[in-house]
Amino acid sequence: MSFKFLFFLLTIFAGLTVKAADWGLPNPPSAGIGEEGTLFLTEPGMVFDIHNNDWIGQTDKLLTFSSNISYFKTLQTKGKDDAGIPEAFSVSLGSRLLTPITKVKFGEPYLHPPIGILAEWLALQLAYSRLFGRFKLELAYEGDFFGNYHGDAVYRYIHTIVNSPDDWDRYGQRFEGTYASYNVGLGYIWSDWLLSMAYYSNSVIMEEYTIATNFIYRFNESLSFAAENRFVMQTTSHFYDEVRPYRHEWGVAIKWGFWQANAKYVSPYLERDRYGQYFLSPLVLNWRF
Repeated sequence: MSFKFLFFLLTIFAGLTVKAADWGLPNPPSAGIGEEGTLFLTEPGMVFDIHNNDWIGQTDKLLTFSSNISYFKTLQTKGKDDAGIPEAFSVSLGSRLLTPITKVKFGEPYLHPPIGILAEWLALQLAYSRLFGRFKLELAYEGDFFGNYHGDAVYRYIHTIVNSPDDWDRYGQRFEGTYASYNVGLGYIWSDWLLSMAYYSNSVIMEEYTIATNFIYRFNESLSFAAENRFVMQTTSHFYDEVRPYRHEWGVAIKWGFWQANAKYVSPYLERDRYGQYFLSPLVLNWRF
């Protein structure tokens, strides 16, 4: 499926003149499964984004909501040949809400007991990226602070607005504590429009290995399109029981000026779950400076 997806994109854009993509900024996998990230369309400056869970309304589970405000900065250092080597870092502060599975799809019987654990958390991530010719290195460290940040009030309010059943009381004990997560990524730039990355990620949510393929096409200075495929091998989790051995993720994004919108599909990653999740990020704003 992933190869067909990439082949479809390459077929569409094969006859077009591709403008150079900028692979210099970091875009490491998030500890919150389902967050799209920037898909490498971000430019140096400030970024604000909002991610919504399952916007087509089939399920209400796992990553329900997240929002981040980030700062991206590009540096220039000198190599042995005195050529500029792209080097960059980012600082990101985010908030997330995870809700367990009470039923795998609206209209179906409740599962008992619920799969997963209720969690709200704040995350502070520091990421670093550097290009060595066609090779790319990414490092990221994140502090995850799980607690009670009144996400239940926001959750209940949204469900009241859309007239949807509120299952908050079924979620059980809240997950709390302070944890750390990190990513190490190595990649290769095949061309101006194609990048492959391999990541090792470890967090309280999931320990995993990721193979990512990223595609970018820039129509002009204002309009860009991006796509990403991730194959993720899940090894262990201190948060979920009955984790599947792997999952697939497909993402697309379009950026026009300072506005960007992302959409993503994540295949089921828990054993008793039968439906994947769709995520929509309708508001990603990038102020360049």
